[in-house]
Amino acid sequence: DNDTEENGVKQYKELSPRYEIIEKIGEGAFSKVYRAIDHQMHISVAIKVIDKRSISTSQIESTLKESSIMRRIDHPNVVKLYNYINTKDMAFLVIEYVSGGELFNQIVKLTYFSENLARHIIIQVVKAVDYLHSEVGVVHRDIKPENLLFETIDFFPTEGPQKRRRSDD
Repeated sequence: DNDTEENGVKQYKELSPRYEIIEKIGEGAFSKVYRAIDHQMHISVAIKVIDKRSISTSQIESTLKESSIMRRIDHPNVVKLYNYINTKDMAFLVIEYVSGGELFNQIVKLTYFSENLARHIIIQVVKAVDYLHSEVGVVHRDIKPENLLFETIDFFPTEGPQKRRRSDD
């Protein structure tokens, strides 16, 4: 194992130097997720890293299935898979970076969502689910706030003299 640590962030020897890991942004049962820079496309990306040495064969097959499904998906409300790197010991899913993090964390942070914000979110979720069902023929099976990512949008003040909460805008 020649993986190294730079500035407190793990660097993976099996990952192309095209990608520079910046910070850890999440962790799942079988994976770690990092924000990284794709030096070829000049954008921020998220890299889901799966250490195949620590999971079962069926879990490895599940990752392969996830990547093959994600390759077929092209919708503005579903994160894009840019690259899948599968090595002997590791699997790397390079996906679109969504800066707002999990919807769950936004709910906790704001404690309240205005009706307009809730409608905005639900419409996007429904459009994504409809696309997955009707165009791709897949079912997500685990839709919950922890699995929905939140992208911050421009600030639009609420019209009128009403009393507002922080999340109303």
